[in-house]
Amino acid sequence: MEKLKNKKLIANVLSCCTIIIIICILINAYIQYCNYHVMEVKYQNALQTTTHEKDNVIKTILKENRNKADLYLNEISNDIQDKMLKEYKDNLDELKFDIQHPSEDSKLSSILDDELSSVFINKDSCSNKPFVTSSRFIIWNKTATYVQDDSNSSSIPITDFNKTTHNKHLSQLAIDSILNKDNNSELIFWEGKEPLVEHDVISDMDIDQLLQQCNKHGLDVLKSYELLVPIYITNNGDVFGNEDVNSLGVKNNNYKIIIVQRINMYDTIQPYLSDLTFSEDKITEATNDILILGKTKVGYISISIVISFGVFIVSGYIQNKLNKSEEI
Repeated sequence: MEKLKNKKLIANVLSCCTIIIIICILINAYIQYCNYHVMEVKYQNALQTTTHEKDNVIKTILKENRNKADLYLNEISNDIQDKMLKEYKDNLDELKFDIQHPSEDSKLSSILDDELSSVFINKDSCSNKPFVTSSRFIIWNKTATYVQDDSNSSSIPITDFNKTTHNKHLSQLAIDSILNKDNNSELIFWEGKEPLVEHDVISDMDIDQLLQQCNKHGLDVLKSYELLVPIYITNNGDVFGNEDVNSLGVKNNNYKIIIVQRINMYDTIQPYLSDLTFSEDKITEATNDILILGKTKVGYISISIVISFGVFIVSGYIQNKLNKSEEI
């Protein structure tokens, strides 16, 4: 009888100890999970802050280059305007003809050659040189090779100029923004050449969408993208004094000349590449820390659950043995 009481006591104590051990293990596992959640939020906040700071630095660099090109080309546009009026003198019909029917041997082309052939921003390359267009045709271009179609016209429509670029849809958005003087566009850009880094297609002229791809695939994504900075002769009309919009708000079909400066985005950030690379390394480090932390905590919680099951099974086995010995 005494032995039976002792066995029952042992079984009860074992049950209580088992419950206490399992509860302690599960509480500890829950604490580890909470700690992981807190650390993950901390790392995610640090990651977002670093990414946001890097994106703002790139935006600032791009805007500074846009403003630099705007100032530089505005001075040149004034010289071009003065030379056109001086060269054509009273023969303004000839100037109108040369704007409407561009040719490489016109006076206008000669003026643009003199003023723009040596112009570039940051680096002397096709991705950093200007081209000139009217509202209908390319007037002057030394930045890209255009394959002429089978038509008899030697003029290149501005609407077809996106054939020289990679992302045709994005290019059309940029061209439309330039022709319509869309002041709502923070930055006008297109993907001028075949990308060196695989990334998602940019469907909108949204700089944040492009920077998201940089954060996913690296800064080399910017090598195929170009800022476009339009300078208008003149700002609210054409060289003949015809306004862009009449008093009723209807767009006039005038003789607008637009100088468009191309600026390769990667070339703009090259002087700051070491700082931007450091930021990228911090982002990569934070991302890796989150992954390692997650794997560690998941492993710890998994082990805790396995131990809990192990304790439960061993306790059950011992209690089963005690119950059988009671029956005997």
